[in-house]
Amino acid sequence: MIFILDKVIQKHYIIRTKLTKTTIAMKRHICFFSIFLAACGAQEQVKQELNPESLVGTWERVSYVDSDISDTAWVDQNPKIIFLKHLTPTHFTWLSFNTETEELNGTGGGTYQYDGTTYTEDIMYFYPTGSSIQGQTIPFTVDFVNGNWHHVGYFQNTEYDPEMVEIIRTDTSLIEEMWKRVPASEEVSDLVGTWELVSQRKRDDSTRIELPPFMKYYKLVTPTHFNWVQINMEDNEVYAQGGGTFIVDGNTYTERLLYHHPVEEALRGLVIPFNFKMENERWYHRGTFIRPISDKAGNKTGLDTVYIDEVWQRWKPQN
Repeated sequence: MIFILDKVIQKHYIIRTKLTKTTIAMKRHICFFSIFLAACGAQEQVKQELNPESLVGTWERVSYVDSDISDTAWVDQNPKIIFLKHLTPTHFTWLSFNTETEELNGTGGGTYQYDGTTYTEDIMYFYPTGSSIQGQTIPFTVDFVNGNWHHVGYFQNTEYDPEMVEIIRTDTSLIEEMWKRVPASEEVSDLVGTWELVSQRKRDDSTRIELPPFMKYYKLVTPTHFNWVQINMEDNEVYAQGGGTFIVDGNTYTERLLYHHPVEEALRGLVIPFNFKMENERWYHRGTFIRPISDKAGNKTGLDTVYIDEVWQRWKPQN
């Protein structure tokens, strides 16, 4: 499935800007615990030190610091926005999706490292296109409070200096968020991990199509969710993204799409069953679904049967 990007320019990160070029003051959250206690009553704070494997899963953003209000103003996540972060053992992706407009507000992803105290993201792609975040390595300090994941990090803001003919750092911006893990069953599917699309075909009798080297198609599978994204690495542009929940029953893998970009594809809400098998670190799946066809005015004119036949390779680090 290859889709064309319909750009939506909105922000992901709630940021606080330090207006200086020479000094970067990295100010930690000061009143967080008092605010948290006020929200939760006199409940005792329970901290946990978790190993790297424990980050694997899907997380929902619960709240974030809105520094436009104050340095310690925690704001609850808008329930009309799907705001998720998916982590496999090697990769992460986050997304913000407006369920009212069915538009993707923002997304980003890449690889990460976690040593028990510091969580570091290497940003491979970012949407909206053109952000200075893409390509950065962002370390976060980490703590866990009552099972929720709290992290604090800073990324660099940059701009082009025509006099110096180079990109310069102007200041830094804060990312401070609280995440809640989506509960998962104790049985973990062998599909959990990061996958790269090897080939696909649109009909049962058609020739398999391999992606060109500059086009990357990743699928992240956690114990509860899946997320795929298509990226043109030459122009650093996210062409399409989709994801949701899944179930595995025997040789049937069924996806339920909670979000999809671009919105014109009209796939959100679909339930798509696939026949699948795994051989030699490759994942083969095949399925069909029906979607409406619309004219240029947006009027539905009929139905279209879409055939999906894909081969995915489990991601391995390049030497």
